[in-house]
Amino acid sequence: MTLNSGQVFHWEKIGDGFYGMIGDRAVYVEQRGDILKVRFGEMRALPKVVARYFALDHPLEEICASLPRDPVMNAARDFCRGLRIIRQPQ
Repeated sequence: MTLNSGQVFHWEKIGDGFYGMIGDRAVYVEQRGDILKVRFGEMRALPKVVARYFALDHPLEEICASLPRDPVMNAARDFCRGLRIIRQPQ
């Protein structure tokens, strides 16, 4: 959901994943359940670079738990489940 949400551009859907750029590196990402598979060319991606880009350090369960429990917020939370705020390199 994150890569086709409109936050970032130039990511192309290929197979079960997406191909694009993180900084100056070409990257292929594919999510399988709770696992995010990432490749920089022929190498496995550097975990810290990928984690920062996808903001994997954000405590999503805590953030969601802090939101009001009403029908509108519940619908928004359900619709956006899995959406991350990207940290794009400058």
